[in-house]
Amino acid sequence: MDLKYKNTLLKVSVKEQIIKEISERIKADFSNLAVLKYNIDLILGICNCIEEAVESKHLKLDKLETFFEIYKSLFGVQVTDIDKVQIQNIIDYLHSIGKIKRKHPIKRLIKLLIVFLLKKR
Repeated sequence: MDLKYKNTLLKVSVKEQIIKEISERIKADFSNLAVLKYNIDLILGICNCIEEAVESKHLKLDKLETFFEIYKSLFGVQVTDIDKVQIQNIIDYLHSIGKIKRKHPIKRLIKLLIVFLLKKR
């Protein structure tokens, strides 16, 4: 029996799926995550994955909260207030220089068309 979630259950389910997928992908790629704790490229990659996942699922999530849940699952520790401030500063910097951004609407439209045409077959 397949459950169909709606409303808040759907939102929680999709959020958990996003966190699990991103965490597993990063854990599979890097064996020693401890050295990457404040790595700007890792933080940027996680942020862009969250942006893409939220965009594709058409959900409104607290992206920063989702980021810290992924971060917690990667490093297996509670994120301290000092960590949160440092990471928030890095994320703000990445936003200010335009590194974290949503996909261009034309690219999203092209992707939707491709998915639609492939499903039609």
